[in-house]
Amino acid sequence: MNKKGSVRDILVVLTLLFVFGFVTILMAGVYNEYIDSIDDNQAFNNTVNNAVEERTENLFLTFDYIYVFVLLSLIMLVVASSFYIRTHPVFFFVSLLFLIVMVVLGAVFSDVFDTAMDAPILAEQASNYNIITWVMEHFPSIILLVGGGLLAILYAKNRMEE
Repeated sequence: MNKKGSVRDILVVLTLLFVFGFVTILMAGVYNEYIDSIDDNQAFNNTVNNAVEERTENLFLTFDYIYVFVLLSLIMLVVASSFYIRTHPVFFFVSLLFLIVMVVLGAVFSDVFDTAMDAPILAEQASNYNIITWVMEHFPSIILLVGGGLLAILYAKNRMEE
């Protein structure tokens, strides 16, 4: 298995970031709905349960910062792997076309995320995750910047090697 990175890695990054952000907010929304439903039950109204709920809510809030770590890590991995790819300038236009498709796909993911966050169960939770919502709002721009940088690395290094 002599696999190396490629422009298609942007698709993996795009999908992972969308799924991670969406599932995080969905998970927090479902958890809060569950907690609201058991608040009326006296069996769950004790100090131990309240401590567990507080720690769980704090854990959910750390996912915003984990998202930043995942975002930066994936970007660094894609950029680092692009240094090991030998490319020919003929494929630049194919890669550019693929980047355009990824930006459009990023816009679709951003729109889907924005529409999903309008749902009542997620609207309240989305306000707690400022970083995730900001990244998803600017998803096409981020994809364009990372993809453009990746294309520059892929095809400019051939000039530097000559």
